[in-house]
Amino acid sequence: MDNLQKGWTSKVKYRDLSFAKKIAGRLHFEILLQGSVRIRGGEWRYDRVSAPFERLYLIQSGGCRIFREGERVALTAGSAYLIPKNIPYDFRCDRSMEKLYVHFRLKHVSGTDLFDGINTIQALPMGSAREHRDLVAWVESRNVGAVVRYQGALLGLLGRF
Repeated sequence: MDNLQKGWTSKVKYRDLSFAKKIAGRLHFEILLQGSVRIRGGEWRYDRVSAPFERLYLIQSGGCRIFREGERVALTAGSAYLIPKNIPYDFRCDRSMEKLYVHFRLKHVSGTDLFDGINTIQALPMGSAREHRDLVAWVESRNVGAVVRYQGALLGLLGRF
């Protein structure tokens, strides 16, 4: 018999966290392709790129441009970019760039894509150059703990979009 059943009163206040449990326990995060790449100017030129998955670009140095229906977006060092699925873009890199890229899907088990309805590039500042270096080191590691930290950091970053 616990203390509450014996008639003791508790000063502990419990909060209902069932919503977080319902969501977190039912997410499917699938990384389809990932890597770290250095691009020299003029090497990254693609027209009408569209894919059935989201892309996350973390620009460490340099930059590039993405064009879509008259919209021009500069991808610059120190920022993270979410590129929505199924929307055609033109990519241009006229100077050098270093980036970490992740092609992924993030869905609820019901099949709902968590980024459905987003049809423009989303941008966020990265914390620091060290944050980017840590992500690259973790993904390149053969250590399970480092890979778990990498996945957790990616989900944390995606949660900010």
